Amino acid sequence: ICNTLSKILNIPIYIADASQMTEAGYVGLSPESIFIGLEKMCGENLKNNKFPVSIIYIDEIDKVAFKRTDKYEVGNKGVQEEFLKMFESNKYSFDGGRDYRARTYDISNIMFVLGGAFSGLENIIEKRVNSNKEKKIGFFKEKDSLQDNNTNILQQATTEDLIEYGIMPELVGRMSNRVILNPLTKQDLINILTVSQNNVISQYKQVFSRSEEHTSE
Repeated sequence: ICNTLSKILNIPIYIADASQMTEAGYVGLSPESIFIGLEKMCGENLKNNKFPVSIIYIDEIDKVAFKRTDKYEVGNKGVQEEFLKMFESNKYSFDGGRDYRARTYDISNIMFVLGGAFSGLENIIEKRVNSNKEKKIGFFKEKDSLQDNNTNILQQATTEDLIEYGIMPELVGRMSNRVILNPLTKQDLINILTVSQNNVISQYKQVFSRSEEHTSE
């Protein structure tokens, strides 16, 4: 979706995988690599270290969720804190390290999009909803499990649910818009294979037709 959006708007996009990120000081990709990757895609459009209007899509953000314990917090909180630094202002600076020169980017024109499957979030939502039902006084009709309804249970996700899942409150607060995508239906998959432009079925038909012509010759 983000790739299609960037093509329509004719703006650069850089896609990063949050699950490969590590906090500063550890081996692995860092947030700086995201901006360096976008810089390469912008080319001459990057002037005075100011990015043009562009998109950074950070995938698998749910993979850096962290779990709380009674004694300490474990997981990927450090990675989330590194991402939080990216959203705190219109400037982003880093020392460059061994491979890159130190610089300060102007990131005011960048739209950040965070995405993920958030597997297990539906259980947190259902637990919260069922807990609220138990607190009600009087007679009310018990509904079936939310996961059995036709509606997408993730549509009922709240900020508190995401925090319970393991996303920092500060990071959740930086995301002004939240969009829930519905799973693809059987008809959607059929349309992708048969109706969409340059779909796979049409391509194979062309390949086979060329093979038949070559065989007849």
